[in-house]
Amino acid sequence: MNRCLKPLAFGALVLVSFYVFGFLLFASQAFLLPSLSPELVKNEKNLILFTGQPERIYALRDVIGEGFSGSVFLSGVNPKVSVEDILPNGSGDAFIVMDYDAKSTRENAINTKSWLDPVLGGKPFVFITNRYHMPRSLLLLEKEGLGDLAQPYPVSGAFKPLRWWREYHKWLWVCVDSYVHLSEKIGKIGLNHAS
Repeated sequence: MNRCLKPLAFGALVLVSFYVFGFLLFASQAFLLPSLSPELVKNEKNLILFTGQPERIYALRDVIGEGFSGSVFLSGVNPKVSVEDILPNGSGDAFIVMDYDAKSTRENAINTKSWLDPVLGGKPFVFITNRYHMPRSLLLLEKEGLGDLAQPYPVSGAFKPLRWWREYHKWLWVCVDSYVHLSEKIGKIGLNHAS
């Protein structure tokens, strides 16, 4: 093999190994989360949900149906959607707050902190999102100082490999950004960053 090709081949092998190891780490974080049921969380006081896939809303409906009576913060709600659209059978005794401003998972985390700080202080909360979305969401909540307060309630839907693959790349970005602050550097030159 040509001397120039050996370092390139080694570099490619290192990158592929890093990529595969990263995916295994991401998948293990998603799959090793404990599964919760509506009965287990119905007596909790605070619940946060990042909107997106329908199964998240179905999980919320199940929790509300079990008699959850605490505060619910729904972040990233489409402005055309009302509480009645999300909870057609009513919200029971739960107090629902709709966040229409968040347009990304990063903004979900920021708005969650803004809502939690004055309303609930440092109290723990149940956090609902898809299983594949949980690792990145928890990283972003951690960046806002909320990581230790979140009790993950991962929900599963139909397995869609493309969705997992895209989410893995977003998770990678957040991991790298946490250490080298790429989003700040990119923001300085006027480009958007993945969230």
